[in-house]
Amino acid sequence: NSGWTLVNLEGEIIGINTFVVGSNIGSVGFAVPINLAKRAMEELIKSGNVSRGFLGVNVKDIINLDEEGNGRIEEGALVLSLFKEGPAEKAGILANDTITYLNEITIEDSNHLKNIIAWIPKDTEVEVTVERIVNNKKTDKKFKVKLEERPSDAN
Repeated sequence: NSGWTLVNLEGEIIGINTFVVGSNIGSVGFAVPINLAKRAMEELIKSGNVSRGFLGVNVKDIINLDEEGNGRIEEGALVLSLFKEGPAEKAGILANDTITYLNEITIEDSNHLKNIIAWIPKDTEVEVTVERIVNNKKTDKKFKVKLEERPSDAN
């Protein structure tokens, strides 16, 4: 039933179903949260397309293992690589930096960073705080980064 509304027990629309996998046992649905759907709709009405901000980094979660070997996701997003001549590279961010804040918002994990960036309009300047290890010491560095429009071939 993709495309139908997703409602809570009070009858409020909370999302738009995009994909449903079902069987005779039950089903699992995936939905776009309504606040994101509204933003996309407003942008479509205003400009005829939806653009997404682009920082130009490939990031991953930071996972630390405890004594029992269980993984725990730490705050921040580790920069694996940068897009050549992308916004982050132009600003001076490097591979192996950990992005800890974006405009003073604590970055919870790599998906959190991607979701925030995706809804910031292109040409917006953001402040990115990274933790960088220099001579075995952690240092915080702040960068002003002008976001670009996300290329269609970016993951």
